[in-house]
Amino acid sequence: MDALNSAGAAIAVSANATGLPASGQPYASLEDMQAWAEGVMARAPDLIIGEPARPYLRRWWVVPRNYAANTYLHEILRSDDDRAGHDHPWPNASYVIFSGYEEVIYDPLQPWIEVDRVWRGPGSFVARKATDTHRLIVPDGGRCISLFTTAARERDWGFWCPDGKGWVHWRDFTGGDAGEIVGRGCGEADHG
Repeated sequence: MDALNSAGAAIAVSANATGLPASGQPYASLEDMQAWAEGVMARAPDLIIGEPARPYLRRWWVVPRNYAANTYLHEILRSDDDRAGHDHPWPNASYVIFSGYEEVIYDPLQPWIEVDRVWRGPGSFVARKATDTHRLIVPDGGRCISLFTTAARERDWGFWCPDGKGWVHWRDFTGGDAGEIVGRGCGEADHG
């Protein structure tokens, strides 16, 4: 959490004589982060994930992409695919800046079984291992803005399909060159 707060404070520092964010605190407040995010989002995103007419996510690179760690500003525009939860290629952390999402959390030993749902609203912080399986539900018509940080890549990532179908690599689950469109998923399209 200290790395995330330090990154946020460095980003939101105002030009006052103290070198502190506008809030006067050593770390950026939620309001500081919201003002910073609005400024970043005034420019075009660095990456858009999803169909052009209906994007899933817009991403701005806060730290230039590298192999050690990355920090992104995410605008999540719709919920994750509800056919399965997904894991990640790296340990990661999210800090919600605007709006929020319901996070569906899956069992660590049986990652296709849902065990909890947690609302992550403005100011919420969560850290995850690369193997933690989850799914995000954004309220209908809503969006969520979050600061998303990663550590170094540890593994491939994918989706844990229900009914004993197991883990499916993201390139096999999604469609398009970069996973930008709904794809085959857990094999639902194979049956009809």
